[in-house]
Amino acid sequence: MSEYTYDEIWGYEYERVREYLLSQGATADEDTYDLGACTVMLESLPDRQAGRLFFAQTRVCIKGSGAENFHHRFKLHFLSGGA
Repeated sequence: MSEYTYDEIWGYEYERVREYLLSQGATADEDTYDLGACTVMLESLPDRQAGRLFFAQTRVCIKGSGAENFHHRFKLHFLSGGA
């Protein structure tokens, strides 16, 4: 199975993404989360400003042989309103 890498900036607070990873059984070592078949690294970024509005930003990097599968589940969870 080939290895995939995703490096994206998501408009969700770091803590929400972290809670999701832990709920999926990830083990944490600072900002790196191990899910067995993939590793997820999080980086809290400054809020993005659009006029008077501010939006949370978290950089999410997913690597490993299970990255594609986890990325799909991750997107479904957050884009379906599960966040």
